[in-house]
Amino acid sequence: ALQGFFPSHGFVGGGVTFAALRAWRAVPAQVIYLLGMNDGAYPRNPVMPGFDLTVTHPRAGDRTPRDEDRQALLDVLLCARDGLLISYSGRGIRDNAPLPPASVVAEILDTLTRSAGPEAVERLTTVHPLQAFSRRYFNGMEADLFSYEEDYAAASRAAAGRPAGEGEPVAFLPEPLPPADDEGEGEDITLEDLIAFLRNPARALLRDRLGIRLEESEGLLEDSEPFLIAGFAGTELDTALVQDFCAGADRATARTLARARGSLPPGTVGEALFDEHWQSLESFARRVKEAQAVFSATPAIPVSCTANGLCLNGLLTNAGPDGLMAWRVGDARGPDLLDLWVRHLLLCHAAPLGIVPVSRLLTPASDVRLGPVENAKEILADLLALYQRGQRELLPFLPRTAYAFVTGESNWRGSWQNERTWSESDDPWFDLAWREDDPLGGEFEELAQRVYGPVIDAKAMEAGDGK
Repeated sequence: ALQGFFPSHGFVGGGVTFAALRAWRAVPAQVIYLLGMNDGAYPRNPVMPGFDLTVTHPRAGDRTPRDEDRQALLDVLLCARDGLLISYSGRGIRDNAPLPPASVVAEILDTLTRSAGPEAVERLTTVHPLQAFSRRYFNGMEADLFSYEEDYAAASRAAAGRPAGEGEPVAFLPEPLPPADDEGEGEDITLEDLIAFLRNPARALLRDRLGIRLEESEGLLEDSEPFLIAGFAGTELDTALVQDFCAGADRATARTLARARGSLPPGTVGEALFDEHWQSLESFARRVKEAQAVFSATPAIPVSCTANGLCLNGLLTNAGPDGLMAWRVGDARGPDLLDLWVRHLLLCHAAPLGIVPVSRLLTPASDVRLGPVENAKEILADLLALYQRGQRELLPFLPRTAYAFVTGESNWRGSWQNERTWSESDDPWFDLAWREDDPLGGEFEELAQRVYGPVIDAKAMEAGDGK
C-alpha cells in the first residue's frame, strides 16, 4: 500500500474504487482512496470482439480503454487535496508469493524512487498481514499496524501467554474530574436535570460536563415500501394517537393526522394498520382522557428541595386531588418509573394542600401506583448526592439493566447486551463510556438497589381496564 501524507488537522474526504475513477475524475476531495489496484485489474485490457474494426484497422482518434483509464487515474490524482491512499494485494493468498501492483501504481512507485529515493518510498509504504488476526496488529511493535477487533486481541494475548488484563485499555475516566467552576453551595438544578441524569448518567457527564456531542445520523432511506410499523415507530404512532384522542380528534381526523406525519404506510396497508392500532388503544386513550380531565383543573405546582448544597426546583403538572398522573403506551420500564419517582418524591416532600401524595402511571396493560413516602427528603438528598458524584465520575448505573436486576429477571444481563435485539449497550452514550470496560460489577448492583429499592417498596400494581 502506498500511503500519502495525511495532515493532522483533518481526515475528511471521499473514498473511491477504481471502478468509479471516471466518475470522480473532476470531483476534488480532501482524501481519496484507490482500492484493489492489483496487477491486471487496472487499467482495463478487455477482450475485443472479432468484428471490432478498431483492432484490425486502427485510426487516429479511436478510443482505447487502457489509455482512458490511465487518464482517469491522472485526473483523480490531481483531485486529491490532502491525502491519497492506494491499496493492492501484494502477496498471494495461497503461497504468500510477492505480487506486483497495477502497472500504473508501479510507475508511480518508480517515479517516487527516482525523485525522492527508495528510503522515502519505504517510509510511505505499509505492508499489512494477509489475515486480520495476525499478531502483528496487537503486539504494539509496529506503529502503523493496529486493530479494533476485541476478539482477535484476546486471542492474540492468549496465544502469547499474556494475562487477560495485560495490555487492556484503561477506563474512559480512570480518575474523577475536578469540581466544576460553577459547582458550589446553593447551586440550582432543575427537576428535568435530575431526571435526565438518572435516565442516562453517561450522557449527563459526557455531554453536559465534558461538552461531547454525538451527532445523530439522519439514517438511510428504505429500499422498499414499509408494510409494518414496529419498534420506536410503533410507539411514536401510538403516543400520537392517544394525544389526538385526548385533544378531541375522532377516528377520521386521527387517520388524517397520522398520514400527514408520515407515520403510516401508503394505501390499504396503512388503513388496516391504523384501524388495528386505533382499536387496540381506544379504551386506554379514553382512560387517559378521563384522568386528564380531572388533573387539568389544577394549575402547575412549584416545588423545591435543598440538600447537599443543591437546590432542586421544578413544576409538577398533571396533579389533582387524587395525586399525580402520567401515562405511556408501552409497559412500565425502569427509566419511566424514575421519571415518575422523582416527581412523586417532590410531591410527598412539598405536601401541597388538597392533593393526596399518590402518583399513578397509566399503561394499557397495568397501571403503576406509588404510595406515600415518609422519608422523601432523605431519598431526594441521596439522589442529589449521586447527581453531584455523577458530574465528576462515570457511575455504573444503567437504568434499564438495573431495573431488570432489582426486579429479579433471570436474564437481566441481556438487558445490557443482547445480539438479537436492541439493548442498553447500544445506546451511543453508554457505548462510548463503557466500550472498554464492564459496568456490571459490584458497584452496579449496589447503585441499582440504592436507586430502585425505594421505588419497589412504594410501588403497587393495578390492573388496567384493557388494551
